[in-house]
Amino acid sequence: ESLPELAAAFEAFAAAALEQVAESLPELASAFEELAPPDGVTLKYGTAGFRTKAELLDSTFLRMGALAAIRSRCLGGAAVGLMVTASHNAEPDNGI
Repeated sequence: ESLPELAAAFEAFAAAALEQVAESLPELASAFEELAPPDGVTLKYGTAGFRTKAELLDSTFLRMGALAAIRSRCLGGAAVGLMVTASHNAEPDNGI
C-alpha cells in the first residue's frame, strides 16, 4: 500500500477507536474535548510520526496514548506504547 492509503486507513482506525473510547469512557471523552488540537494547526503523519513543536503535541499524545491502550486491549494486553523522538533534533522539534 502507498503512504496515503496507509494514512487514510490509520485515520479511519483512529476515528473508530476514539469513538469507541468516547462511548465507553465519558471521562476520556471529556478530556478529548478539553484538550482539543490547536486551532489552525494540522499535524501530518509521516515516516517519523507526528512532528512539530512540543507545545502543539499535547492533544496528539492524549489521542495516541488512548489508541495504544485500545490496541493493547485488542491484543490481549500486549505491550504497546508511544515513541517520543527529540534527542537528535533541535530543542523545539519533537515527535510521537
